[in-house]
Amino acid sequence: MHAFLRSGLLRMTGAALRGVPALLLLVAAGASALCLSDADCADGNPCTPDTCVLGVCFLDIPAVIGGPAACNGDENCPAGSVCVRHFCVCEDGNPCTIGSCNPTTGCVQTPKNCNDGNECTDDFCDLLGNCQHVALTRLGQPCSDGNPCTTGETCDLFGKCSPAPPLSCVTNNDCPAGFDCDHNVCVPCDDGNPCTRDSCDQATGCVHTPVDCNDNNPCTADSCSGGSCAHTPRSGLRCDDGNACTSNDTCVVGVCRGTPLSCNDGNPCTTDSCNRGTCEHAPLSSGPCDDGNPCTTHEQCLLGVCSGGLPVLNCTPPAATPTPTPPPQRGCPGDCDGNHMVSIDELVKGVNVAIGGAPLSVCAAADTSMDGAVTIDELIGAVNAALNGCP
Repeated sequence: MHAFLRSGLLRMTGAALRGVPALLLLVAAGASALCLSDADCADGNPCTPDTCVLGVCFLDIPAVIGGPAACNGDENCPAGSVCVRHFCVCEDGNPCTIGSCNPTTGCVQTPKNCNDGNECTDDFCDLLGNCQHVALTRLGQPCSDGNPCTTGETCDLFGKCSPAPPLSCVTNNDCPAGFDCDHNVCVPCDDGNPCTRDSCDQATGCVHTPVDCNDNNPCTADSCSGGSCAHTPRSGLRCDDGNACTSNDTCVVGVCRGTPLSCNDGNPCTTDSCNRGTCEHAPLSSGPCDDGNPCTTHEQCLLGVCSGGLPVLNCTPPAATPTPTPPPQRGCPGDCDGNHMVSIDELVKGVNVAIGGAPLSVCAAADTSMDGAVTIDELIGAVNAALNGCP
């Protein structure tokens, strides 16, 4: 056969056309290099055929499945591949490997992945290239079911990871070390802290809840030590004893105490009490009392009033004590002109009266005690009135 290029197209003699597959001719029509032997076609890529056919190199045609017709026999294919229907295929005859071509290293055989992600099965590829998953060989082997609230899991006959039967309990003492009793089942959640209640949540795992030592008494400091609650008494803190008939409630050695409201109305003929913060005075209609008159005796309460006393013979009531009359008071200290304001001039007048430089009539209001003289204290009172206003 003979081949040559003319105007960029491959031309072949009639003899050369005989026996050449039509598809190969089409591929050769796009070839880009002439050759005399296969050595002229070496491009360093194991995934392309270094083959000289009819004086033309197949340089850029892939030699693996997916490319065009590239071979007429195994001798035209890279190492590790075979020619199947004019295609070079990376095949080692092992149904449990998958062949591919690496541009650097050539054919690569990758073992078929039969891993099913189940630790309770042994996975392998059989002679027919099918994946098998056998549970019997893993029977009794330790595993994890992903549940943080179970323990002692092992593989069963059906390839399932099953936990050990739970241990029943009433208290933590019924469980082995590292376990706590949660809803009558031992769970692996003991944190070693006696001041937490350990439990297990299947979604989040172990939960350690602090022991609730709150006694709802604001007058104690609550704490946990060694698993036991302690309530230390406190004093001096404000609190509420819940009684509306007391006030100024304060903690006293761990107890909230308040001062009872005084509801005494001074009337011996009423019963005084406090009801929800309100004083009540129930009238009495019996019982002795004293109406305060020394000339009556055997008084009795009647509808809350002390009355009905018998007169005492030959009794003269004591004379009434006159009510003392308070001394007269002037108006605003130092307000000489009576306009309810104290000016600087009025303060000067008060000072002159105090030192004898002016008669009292100049500013009689400076003498608040009305004793005829102006003292230092009275001058201070006038200054305060000037600064702060008249009372």
